[in-house]
Amino acid sequence: MKRIILLFPALLVVFLSIAQDYQLVFHAQGIATQIDSVEIENINQNKSLTIYGQDILHLSGTVGINNPEISDKELFIYPNPATESVSLQFCSEKQETAKLELFDMSGKLIFSQSTEINQGQNAFRLSGFGNGNYIVSLCSETFRYTKTFVSVSNGNNQLRLEQENSSSDIENRKKYEAESKSVISWQYNDGDILIFKAFADGNSRILVYYIVADADLYFDFVLCQDIDGYKYPVTNIGSKTFMAENLHASRYNNNSPVPNVTDNTEWLNLVSGARCYYNNDSAGYSQTYGALYNFEAVNSGVLCPHGWHVATQSDWEQLLVYLQNNGYNYDGSSDPDTDPGTNDKTAKSLTKATNWMSSTEVGAPGNNDFPAFRNRTGFFGIAAGMRGVSGSTTNISIIAAWWSSTSTNTNTAARLAIQYDLANSVISYSADKKFGFSVRCVKD
Repeated sequence: MKRIILLFPALLVVFLSIAQDYQLVFHAQGIATQIDSVEIENINQNKSLTIYGQDILHLSGTVGINNPEISDKELFIYPNPATESVSLQFCSEKQETAKLELFDMSGKLIFSQSTEINQGQNAFRLSGFGNGNYIVSLCSETFRYTKTFVSVSNGNNQLRLEQENSSSDIENRKKYEAESKSVISWQYNDGDILIFKAFADGNSRILVYYIVADADLYFDFVLCQDIDGYKYPVTNIGSKTFMAENLHASRYNNNSPVPNVTDNTEWLNLVSGARCYYNNDSAGYSQTYGALYNFEAVNSGVLCPHGWHVATQSDWEQLLVYLQNNGYNYDGSSDPDTDPGTNDKTAKSLTKATNWMSSTEVGAPGNNDFPAFRNRTGFFGIAAGMRGVSGSTTNISIIAAWWSSTSTNTNTAARLAIQYDLANSVISYSADKKFGFSVRCVKD
């Protein structure tokens, strides 16, 4: 197959007037050997799709928009014929409730059960059926799968559905999937920008491309795992690898705790590292927005996972210069100088579309204009707010602010901020060290 072109917006000048058909094959490298699943987002058309890692993605100009062609292998059933039980493997775009129904070949319903499923891959085991042919129907708000299987079992028809999670179940699934490839068709217009998020054994890697030919996409998986065991998605921007999520570790990488301080007065008087959550609600905010840390936690040198560091002032400056030099401004313009603060219109390229207050400012994160530049870096910036000098949390959906590990004087440090109604990304060199900001780590 031909090689793909990595996203360089300056090259997005001329496209073919007629959409072409392209096939994409996914490969793992680095610490992983096989991709479990791939989430694909078309940022021009504001639609998404999740497929198995071994599937072939067929980009076509003729498939109905928002209606991917569903292959009968999107629900895997094995072994088939079955003896005592079957394993059901499938993907879901989100966490939701699904309903499984089992019919005999006459159409008689013999088993029905609703169950909670996870975003991404799911695995369930169905057992207790007798000898015969069966139809499995699995449906939710976002999908409907139907598939048949043959049983040579002498079961007692006391059917049971249970979730699988053992390593042997996973290995059996991978072996089965390695023998099966489905071609999944998806409507695509030449010039559309696609964000790919590939998963392998809990690790995830983000790539951003526009496609101009058949392609092999290689995802170089690296470990970015905090001491709590959480694995963060990562993205490459220029020569650097960034976390694509805000840090929410509760412990330093030496296993000592980062105290969760909820009292406003205590927070302001701290002389050691601490974390907090917006409105002191870790359950409601941690997973989506991450934690907010004070500078003493950042300055510890052990806040990020092993092999990673809190972004420095230089990391943020080099990021903005790279984006401006390479056409990531919302209007596609480029600025050839090395000043991170001039001609900067990069906020939209660093931010996801959701969780921002609405704005009419051209090119700002809160405006839905220029969709082709939304989150074009795969950085997934989100307006997590901050903890201010009063000690209280504020400005969620208004501002995203990330510490640097660089002190500018005794009481202040540098930080990067993006605001809902501004098109530029701003590095401040005078952020009070008592603030609570988000953290992004950079690979050493």
